[in-house]
Amino acid sequence: MMSTYFPRIIGLSLLTATWSAACHADLHLVGENMPPYNYVDPHSGQVIGLSIDLLSAAAAHAQVKIDKIQQMPMIRAIEQALSEPDTCVMSLIRTPEREPHFRWVGPYVADHWVFYARDDFTGHLKTLDDAKRYRIGSDIHGHKTAYLSGLGFTELDLAQEDAMNARKLAVGRFDLWLVGLYQGMAFADMAGVTHIHPVFEVARVDYYLACNPNFSESKVDALQSALKTMVKNKETARLEAPYAAAITQRFRCNGREPIEGKVIQCIDTPSNMDLHARRR
Repeated sequence: MMSTYFPRIIGLSLLTATWSAACHADLHLVGENMPPYNYVDPHSGQVIGLSIDLLSAAAAHAQVKIDKIQQMPMIRAIEQALSEPDTCVMSLIRTPEREPHFRWVGPYVADHWVFYARDDFTGHLKTLDDAKRYRIGSDIHGHKTAYLSGLGFTELDLAQEDAMNARKLAVGRFDLWLVGLYQGMAFADMAGVTHIHPVFEVARVDYYLACNPNFSESKVDALQSALKTMVKNKETARLEAPYAAAITQRFRCNGREPIEGKVIQCIDTPSNMDLHARRR
């Protein structure tokens, strides 16, 4: 179950989802299990998370009603969005291969791919190439794995689902785990793993809403305009704040000093991570 490190987030998701229900058009959102961006709340059974908060708020501003939100494997989500006119995939990376197949809204949130390590990790990562000497865990279907492979990484331990990797890292199956910053913490909480932390940022990526190619262009324009307004009036920052605060709380631990000016805490190996730069 999801940890209490995200105490305010469920309320925000339910509030914004209720808000958008008062509008006048239909939008069906689909996405994979990707906490804390989009995941099923074990108590209510509803799909909640940061993506839901942001997209529900944007839909309310754009007067677009979110008719349904579903969680499913990413391959199925993409297939459904390509076949159903009012369906969009949440939290998707925009790539040249995907570009012509969707109408795109965003980016609406940034992610940081990072290496997590156990607290007893003694390695030193000054550059990404330094990580090639270690065995790295990732998920077999994700773009993160393709990214590393393209850079010449060969010592990869691949799981069917990223959720499995927190426990695998904890028991020493590999040295580093490549995962999204927030996701790593969420999956670790779900698995009851406490003695891991992020040590190096690998890449910064943007997430988009990817809609069926026949999805209304006017809806796309309205949602895009709403997101722009939300950034300008700092609504986006307000909705993201509890998630960044949870990261800060989690990694202020073990008596280690926080890095000055960083959101990430308890890191005593070189890192270039700075979530404050995400809205630049």
